[in-house]
Amino acid sequence: MIRKPLCLALAGALALVAAGPVPARAASEQDIARMLAGLAALAIVGKALSDATDDGARDRPKRVQRPQHDKTVAPRCLRTFERQDGLRRVVMKRCTQRSVGRPDLLPRECLVRVRTANGPRRAYGGRCMRQHGYRLGGT
Repeated sequence: MIRKPLCLALAGALALVAAGPVPARAASEQDIARMLAGLAALAIVGKALSDATDDGARDRPKRVQRPQHDKTVAPRCLRTFERQDGLRRVVMKRCTQRSVGRPDLLPRECLVRVRTANGPRRAYGGRCMRQHGYRLGGT
């Protein structure tokens, strides 16, 4: 942070020294060569300082931090139901919506109806949830 003001001060000082009060006279070829050599030296030093301080941060786009969506479903929401073709693991809808950080991001295509002792309920299919990247019950 201090390099830029320091470089500007150094460049200004060098410019003032080179343009100090001198009697007016015609510039010789030797004076012109010295002036060009001084300007070239300033350009080289300025470029070296610029390269040393430039870490490429201006060229890289800033990464936007998005809130992380917890894709772990609480074990208490997991239920297993017996069906004619075997067992079916589901995650109960209301329980899951209360336990995950962003219930609006739960996959709607995984919703199924299941019959419970308290009547039909909505749930998310376990296999479908795993395919969408959720971990069921911390597994």
